[in-house]
Amino acid sequence: MPDAIEPRKNLVAIMMPFRGGDGVHKAIKSASDKVGFESKRADSIWDNDTILQDIFDLIYASEIVVSDFTEKNRNVMCETGVAHTR
Repeated sequence: MPDAIEPRKNLVAIMMPFRGGDGVHKAIKSASDKVGFESKRADSIWDNDTILQDIFDLIYASEIVVSDFTEKNRNVMCETGVAHTR
């Protein structure tokens, strides 16, 4: 679990498969931008040694988490579970 992560009220975490879904990603990003929010996917961060830590940090720092279940991706479902638990 991340230590000392301050939630940011204008940050949207996007949980979706890293491949594909470009249209969905663009739509979420566009909607976020229109209301003055920043949106991020974990694969665009690279702050930690592991992608898993980047995912946890993003979830804990975000006020909003949007998940794309279109492909029924197991990782996305697990990440959403972490966000729900948080």
